[in-house]
Amino acid sequence: MKKLFLTTLLVMAFSTVVFGQEIIELGNSQSMCITGKGVGQDAAKNPYADVNSFAIVENIGANSFSIRVQKEASIIKEIVVNPNETKKVILLKAYELYFDSEKPTKAKVSFEKAKAY
Repeated sequence: MKKLFLTTLLVMAFSTVVFGQEIIELGNSQSMCITGKGVGQDAAKNPYADVNSFAIVENIGANSFSIRVQKEASIIKEIVVNPNETKKVILLKAYELYFDSEKPTKAKVSFEKAKAY
């Protein structure tokens, strides 16, 4: 029984690391750095931060929020994500990803390596 429990626990931990998927709770009037600032400052770990990647963002909450992509202090793109909507956003190397919310909601974010052209 202990082996089954341990195996299940390891599989769950491994799948979280492999897919880099995170659930993030956003509060009232909150801006949150999701990835791009560094260890201890990011809400989610992008396993592909050293190359171009995609962030797959799903709004699993009841209220909309926006995604902000920026490099240093320059805003590159802003996208609204409505409830039950999923957006796929390119993150070039050194880009930062932020979530901005006016009302409480939840988001699921995962990352995917961009294919070279």
